[in-house]
Amino acid sequence: MFPISDLQINALVSLFVWPFARIMGVLLADPLFSSRSAPARFKAGFALLLTLLLVPLLPPQPAIPVVSAEGVAVLVQQLLIGLALGLVMRVVITAVEMAGFVMGTQMGLGFASFYDPINSAQVPTIARILTLFTFLLFLLMGGHQVVIEILLESFRTLPIGMTLPPDRLKALAEWGGISSTGGCGWRCRWWRPCW
Repeated sequence: MFPISDLQINALVSLFVWPFARIMGVLLADPLFSSRSAPARFKAGFALLLTLLLVPLLPPQPAIPVVSAEGVAVLVQQLLIGLALGLVMRVVITAVEMAGFVMGTQMGLGFASFYDPINSAQVPTIARILTLFTFLLFLLMGGHQVVIEILLESFRTLPIGMTLPPDRLKALAEWGGISSTGGCGWRCRWWRPCW
């Protein structure tokens, strides 16, 4: 038998755990995989397959012990980065769903609704058709390949275990605040002198 040390096992496990957490975060928030119609085993298996395919393409990773406080912090960090990437895709799909909802209501087809397994709610038929059309268009245009490229690029721009400097965290928090208020903070600064 070949002797394997704890350090070798830790290095091998950490090689796959951090990318798996980020990829799983993307799949948890991704509109296509986050629906209840996609079984949890399929999501986990797909994340594992994608991890096995992407790990050889990733830049070198730091040797952070998996079973430690730092390891748990890095795991949560990777999951949050993945969730943020997945939520960006969800925003686009939600905009299309809302457009379909408004169109259906304005056309008088608000009563023509059925159960949507993605949102687990009743939605107008027009909204469901637009959502399916958007998913198909996304796949036909190679959007799935773009998502994988963005995921790979995220490992280069936000390496595993990297922390953002405080000034960038502050800027990120300010951008989040502006985007969540719909840019009202920017408009209010310009219009305040007029009041």
